[in-house]
Amino acid sequence: MHPILACSVGLGRVAEVGRREMQDVDLAGGEAGEGPDAAPPLGSRIRSRSAHSSRSTRSSRSARSRWWWAAAAGLAVAVVGSALGADRLERNRLAALDGIPDLLAPLDGAVTDVWHSDVSLWPGVRQSGGRLVGVENRPGGNVGVVALDPGTGATLWQAAPRPRGTSTAGTTCALPATDVVVCLVADQTRARLLVIDAATGVVRSDTPTDTGAAIAALGADLVVGHVDADGVVRVARTDALGRASRWTFDGAHPVLTDAFGRQDVSLDVVDDLVVVGAAGSSWVLSADGGLLHTWAADPDPAAVASGRVQVLHDTRVVTEPATTDDGGRGTRVVDLASGRAFTVSGSPVHPRPDDGSLAGLILVQPPGGRSLVAYDLATGRARWSAGGTAGRGVMVLDGRVVRADADELQSLDGRTGRSVWAVPVGQTAQSTLFSDGRLVLLAQPDPERGIVLVAHGLDDGRVRWEFDLADDQYLVTVDGGLYGLSNRETVALGVAGR
Repeated sequence: MHPILACSVGLGRVAEVGRREMQDVDLAGGEAGEGPDAAPPLGSRIRSRSAHSSRSTRSSRSARSRWWWAAAAGLAVAVVGSALGADRLERNRLAALDGIPDLLAPLDGAVTDVWHSDVSLWPGVRQSGGRLVGVENRPGGNVGVVALDPGTGATLWQAAPRPRGTSTAGTTCALPATDVVVCLVADQTRARLLVIDAATGVVRSDTPTDTGAAIAALGADLVVGHVDADGVVRVARTDALGRASRWTFDGAHPVLTDAFGRQDVSLDVVDDLVVVGAAGSSWVLSADGGLLHTWAADPDPAAVASGRVQVLHDTRVVTEPATTDDGGRGTRVVDLASGRAFTVSGSPVHPRPDDGSLAGLILVQPPGGRSLVAYDLATGRARWSAGGTAGRGVMVLDGRVVRADADELQSLDGRTGRSVWAVPVGQTAQSTLFSDGRLVLLAQPDPERGIVLVAHGLDDGRVRWEFDLADDQYLVTVDGGLYGLSNRETVALGVAGR
């Protein structure tokens, strides 16, 4: 029973007791004497004492009744105040989480299919100007850029389909915070940089570019990188239309050739940092083009294949491939703000979503993937270790580390690594956790129903609701919404009536 309702019922019961006690009071009064100094008769004195006793009993019971009413009213005020205070704290907590990447909008009930579109935006979709924008995947290879209405799934526009028969071409898009979508369409022999009007789908410009180029959005601007004829990485930040140059960056030395004989470049914008990668080399640039960090691998195949620099979200911490003291593969953690650095054995784990409540910890999975270790960023020493893998998703919320192990969903205290709760789950091909700040969502197998999306309480792990998914749906979150992608359709999931 809700606390406020329980208190109301208690008040009614107190009132009923008060009425019964008042009805039991003897209201008989005494007779008047013949004069002020006359002694009343014996019977009158007895009745007078009885009346006095009756008045005392009535006064006592009335006082008790008033006390119970006062106590009940005080309890009601306390319960109501406590409930309102808890609701206010929860609203404030959820408001503080607003804007965290990959966090869902609050779900006030079980999800269902809101709409289906036969446009496949596998493997990814993003939002721009209130539109879902992605690269359409068609069996015939006629792939173009598509915008969908996030409320209905209706196709708003289609643009720049590639010619049929060019199935080796790839299309990637960047979404600057402006009125255009910029897409790179490239195969092994040619590449085009397209600027598309985000409202209409009209192609505003179409220019040739390098086949190994990469693009990324940085605010309202565009970052473009490529490897020139001498094997040197060149990066430029321009306006979204590519007309006004903000800055340029040139790598100091030729990059290595990857396993496919190519010298491609990759770009990733994390907060206001630009991470540039190539085979055996990485650079971290500030938003104004300044070089903050660089890494170069040893020129041997094993080192080249070991990875690139990554930046942890909402921090100035980068991780890069390194060799441990015993010759094994490890990770070097560098705090750009303080310059502190240390090397650990294993690979970094990047929680998503992450509310920053454990900003002083770095999560690492040692070789073999049989445990999760939290390192203190300030000292470089391990603070705790918990058995089990982290391969099916990890998130950090409210000072807890929530992860899906091979057969268990766990919540760990981020300060100590101790288990807060753990519930059994089945193994699926999907390795992503989702949360709205109150629930943890995970796709789990059911022998009779197939794949089921199960919502567990973030506070206790108990199941709140379930929803059957199509077996080929891969879940993603876009701007607080939850979508299922497959090679045949796009599905929006949400609470019915919202």
